[in-house]
Amino acid sequence: MTFFSMNQWRNITGYSISCQRLRKAGAKKAKKYNIRNCLRIQLLALQDKILRMMRKYLALIVLLLCLSGLSAKVTMKAYTRMEVDKRYDSLAPSAMSKIMLAYKIRLDQVVNRPIGTSAMYMESKAPESLLSNFLADQLWLKAAEFCPEGVDLSIINLGGIRAPMPAGPLTVGDIYRIMPFENEMVVLELKAVDLLAILTKIAGDGGEGVSNIRMEVQDGKIASLFIGGKPFDETRTYWVATMDYLADGNSGMTPFKNAVKRTDTHLKMRDAYISQIEKLTAQGKVVTSQLDGRIRYTFK
Repeated sequence: MTFFSMNQWRNITGYSISCQRLRKAGAKKAKKYNIRNCLRIQLLALQDKILRMMRKYLALIVLLLCLSGLSAKVTMKAYTRMEVDKRYDSLAPSAMSKIMLAYKIRLDQVVNRPIGTSAMYMESKAPESLLSNFLADQLWLKAAEFCPEGVDLSIINLGGIRAPMPAGPLTVGDIYRIMPFENEMVVLELKAVDLLAILTKIAGDGGEGVSNIRMEVQDGKIASLFIGGKPFDETRTYWVATMDYLADGNSGMTPFKNAVKRTDTHLKMRDAYISQIEKLTAQGKVVTSQLDGRIRYTFK
């Protein structure tokens, strides 16, 4: 171990204590402040100096990174959507299964309530699909109850549809599996320029769930656009039904945040669909859907 000189000691620690003072303190104080304490103090001082130097270098590195404009980007190359259902029940620990059983009995009384019948098996995919078309259409119809001005179109994101709709009897639980999130229905009044920006993004992304529109896309760009059977009008505003997740600007749909007016219905999306399916059942109808070319891609 190398001892520091008086000047080195002062430069490192700024303290007045030093081995030289210990030697002048006399035998009694030398016993109290023995050489071990002196070494300990010097080691702590050295540690403090090293830490200060590390902070300086770290600050310098951060500054250099900021000035160089370096950035990191994570790119998703592939993904697989996996439905979590009863196939995985056997993986749960037995103790946990016993605890959950009591809750499951009560929950089953709610989710197993029948609400209607589906005439076909429906999946969700881009640019359009049976399930996304059905959900977008029912959202458009339900939203009209909250908008005296009338709703021009609806938009939902395919990422929010988490399970297919089975053919046959439908229960509340089926809709919970399709729409597991706590999203709520929102009606927005949008300027034409903001709506066009959203639809342009949808066209570039390969499609989303939409209703009451006809959009032809060529090479990733909108070639023609009709809303409610009429050509898109850049001079007016449009009433759009969607979910609060998108209305808040998520999934890259930031123009939604420029809405002229926003109406939060505080109605869960799944509750809206349950209500619509029950209404169809009361009319003696079954749940059905079709592909109608509402988003059509063509290539030159």
